[in-house]
Amino acid sequence: MALEAGYTALNETPAAQVDLLGQSLQMPLAQRESAAYRAMATLPLYTGVRITRGIDAATAGLEAARLGETADGQ
Repeated sequence: MALEAGYTALNETPAAQVDLLGQSLQMPLAQRESAAYRAMATLPLYTGVRITRGIDAATAGLEAARLGETADGQ
């Protein structure tokens, strides 16, 4: 999990200026000050049944431990 935050403050508002047929048009492109936040989680889409096999192995280990307790108790 990754969390990020950022803040930008500029001296002037960014703008684009277009000259068309003798007319000048200026359009703001962004705010002069802005904040941004982001949270990202990375999860596998496909693990090739690795997770399932890991669970199976843990279950087998638990059963083996239970059988070991039974054998030691006799």
